[in-house]
Amino acid sequence: MPEGIRPYLYSTKMEVNPTTYEIINTPDFSGVHAKGCVWANALYEGYWNIVDEEGWVEDIYSRQGGNGIVLQDVVDGMKLQPCNPTFLEARDAILLADETNYAGRNVCRWWRAFAKRGMGLYASTTATRATEDFTVPPDCEEAK
Repeated sequence: MPEGIRPYLYSTKMEVNPTTYEIINTPDFSGVHAKGCVWANALYEGYWNIVDEEGWVEDIYSRQGGNGIVLQDVVDGMKLQPCNPTFLEARDAILLADETNYAGRNVCRWWRAFAKRGMGLYASTTATRATEDFTVPPDCEEAK
């Protein structure tokens, strides 16, 4: 375990950070920082899915390169999500942002990231429980 407020390091490797959506149901993950670790790592997965395909550029304000694309999608997703969103509402807002910003060019990359961390197509949330799913939409099963 790393020192600090996050229970795991951010990583795309499941053996380094094994967190998936349902872990937020456990008492050890009831705090905002532990829950945030799950969300932030899903975004980290998406970041690398997109940077690996689109590259990295120094000028993030250009909206080019994977790093600029991710920044634009996440910020615009925050603008599109409702107040006090669930993880799944925030996920959907990021997907909508990419549809708007880039004609959905990265939607499957985002879906693979969210699904890897349990926020797939059939994941659900109630007032008391997060239920994970690892499914991507059929259009994303083979797409890069």
